[in-house]
Amino acid sequence: MNLKKSALIFFLLLFFLVPKLGYLNEPMMDWDEGIYETAALYINNGYLPYKDFFDHKPPLIYYFFATCDFVYHSFISFRIAYFIIFFLSELFLYLILRFFLDEFLSLLSVFLFSVSTSSFWASSLNGEQIFLLPVLISIYFFLRGNIKGKSWSFFVSGIFAALVFFIKYNGLLILFPLLLLEFKKEKIWKFLSGFLIVSIFILGFMLSKSIFSNFIYDTIIFNKKYMVAISYKIFKEFGIYSLWNVFKSSFFVIIPGLFIFFIKDDSFFVKLIKWLIIFSLFSAILPLKFLKHYFYPTLCFFSIATVIFFKNVNILRFKKLFLTILIVLFTFISFPSLKRFSEFSYEKINRFYVPIVISNFIKENSSKKDRIFLWRSHFLNTYYLCNRLPFTKYFFWCIFLRKPLPEEFVRGFKNDFEKCAPKYIVVGKSNIYSNRKFLFIEKILLKKYRKVFSYKSESVYKLLED
Repeated sequence: MNLKKSALIFFLLLFFLVPKLGYLNEPMMDWDEGIYETAALYINNGYLPYKDFFDHKPPLIYYFFATCDFVYHSFISFRIAYFIIFFLSELFLYLILRFFLDEFLSLLSVFLFSVSTSSFWASSLNGEQIFLLPVLISIYFFLRGNIKGKSWSFFVSGIFAALVFFIKYNGLLILFPLLLLEFKKEKIWKFLSGFLIVSIFILGFMLSKSIFSNFIYDTIIFNKKYMVAISYKIFKEFGIYSLWNVFKSSFFVIIPGLFIFFIKDDSFFVKLIKWLIIFSLFSAILPLKFLKHYFYPTLCFFSIATVIFFKNVNILRFKKLFLTILIVLFTFISFPSLKRFSEFSYEKINRFYVPIVISNFIKENSSKKDRIFLWRSHFLNTYYLCNRLPFTKYFFWCIFLRKPLPEEFVRGFKNDFEKCAPKYIVVGKSNIYSNRKFLFIEKILLKKYRKVFSYKSESVYKLLED
C-alpha cells in the first residue's frame, strides 16, 4: 500500500469518528464509568484495589483509568482516551478485514461499526469499549500467524488475550472461535505461552502487594454472589429497555447481519464471523443484566456480517444509491453529535454537579493537611469532589461495599477512622449505600461533628475542636 492511499485510509478512519464527537461535551458519566474514574483517583493517591477499596472487576480496567488520570488530571482525559481506543479499534478491524475483503468492503464494515455504536452508545467509556481493542489486536495477530505463516504472531495474540481477561473476564469468550476453528497444538501452545506470561506478571504484582487473596475473593467469589443477587433486579428495571435501545439505534446492522446465518458459505471467514457473533452475544448475556454496553463488541461483528450479506445478495451493485443512503445515515447520526460538540465548555459540563458547590466550600475552608471523608455519597459526587480536591488528604470510600465485609477490614477501618478523624465528612441524604456495620460513623458524627454547609442532596459536617 502506497503512502497516499495509507494517508487517505487514515483520514477516513478519523472521519468515521465524527458521530462520536458529542461525547466530549457529555455532562453525565455512566454508572460504571463513574466508579472506574473514582478508582483512578484512589490508585493515583497511593491506594491499592482489593485492599484499600473494593469493586468486583479485574485490575487492568482500574489501572487503565488511573493512567489516563495520571497523564492529564481531568475527566476530559477519559473522553480523549475513548476516541484513541475507538480509532485504534477501527484500524485493527480494518487490518483484519483486509485479509479477506477488498478496501471498499473493509472500510464499509468499519463505517457501519462506527455509526451503529454512536448515538446513546457514545456516552461512556466502559469495559466493553476498552477490551474490544485488545480483542481485535489478538484476532489480527492470530489470523496473521495463520495466513502469513508467522508463528510468533500466535504468541503476541496470547499476550493481548491476557489483557482482555484482566480487563473483563467475559471478554475472553469472544476469542474462543479462533481456537475452535484452528485447533492445532503448535498454535495453541504459543497462544497460551503469551497468555501465561502476562498472567504470571500481573498475578506476581498482586502477590508482591499482598492483594492476591482479596483479588480472588472480590472478583470471583464475591462477583458470583453479586451477579446472582442483583442481576435479575437490574434486568427487570433496565434490561428490556436496554435491549430495545440496542435494537432501535443499531437495527440497520442487526437485521441484515442476522441473515449471515442463512448464507450457504463454508469459507473460514464467514464461519469465523458467525462464531464471533455467537460468542460475543454469549459474553454479553453471561453477566445476566442485558445492559446496553455489553452488546458493544457484538455490533462490531454484526457490522461485518451486514457487509457479507450485502455482498452475497449483490446489493452493492447499486453503488451510487447505496452510498447516498450511507451519507444520509451518517449525516442524520452526526448532526446532533456535532451540535453538542459545538457547544462544548467546561462550565456547561460542571454546572450540573452538586460536588462543585461542596468542593468550593471545602477548598475555601481547609488546608492541604486536612482529611475529607465521603459518606453515602453518589459515586459521581465522590469522583467530582475528589477530582476537585487533589491536594487534600481525604478518606476514600468505595461505593460498592462487598457483602459480607471481612470483620478485620471493618475493625481496621474503625480504628483508623477514630484515630485520624477527618476534618470534614460529606454526607448524602440517601442511605442507599449504608451498611449496618458502619453505624459507628453516624454515632461519631453526632458526637464530634456539626453541620456547617448544605447544598441540595449533600451536607458538610466539620469536626468540633477540642
